[in-house]
Amino acid sequence: MKRYYWIFIILGLLVSGCFSGSSLLFMESDSHNIPNLIVNHSFEHPAKDNPDSPLGWYIISTSTDMNEPVVLDSIQYVSGHRSLRINKSPRNLYIVSDAFKINYTGGYYIKGSVRAEHQMRKATRIYFWTYDSAGNKRNSFRKSIKAKQDWRKAEISAGFLKNSVNFARIAIFVPKDATNTIWLDDFGCYLVHRFGKE
Repeated sequence: MKRYYWIFIILGLLVSGCFSGSSLLFMESDSHNIPNLIVNHSFEHPAKDNPDSPLGWYIISTSTDMNEPVVLDSIQYVSGHRSLRINKSPRNLYIVSDAFKINYTGGYYIKGSVRAEHQMRKATRIYFWTYDSAGNKRNSFRKSIKAKQDWRKAEISAGFLKNSVNFARIAIFVPKDATNTIWLDDFGCYLVHRFGKE
């Protein structure tokens, strides 16, 4: 009987370990009056060489003709007066921000809003990627979101970074869907906490 008791305790610890998440949790309220580290975070400004593309962001896909189904939209938006619209894309896309400086002792709150013409079949993924000074990826945090007709917000709490990190990027994966239109807006990355150095 005692043997079964210990087996039960060990199984309980293993199962609880599988479901326990990180205690690191930052909220949007933590970001008030703190600078947004992302350039052109609400897609307000077009790129100088392409008025349909947002300044400070890169559109990455497998397309060979560089003709992406992406345009700045002044009808649907969460903040400012524009959003980024992806029109019925026949291929997967990554929208990647310019790099911005970070500190490994920082705790970061990341957010972004997504809307869709119809319920998404596959999820959009929001990433916070950190890099060392040589450009090697050191950390990756992710949040998946299946948008509907209403704007939905994805939020990431990131911290306890590798001590070699120097800069970061926000990346947005938009899955291909030739029958749906997706909007992105109101992205942010904020240094909301400082952890003590080891």
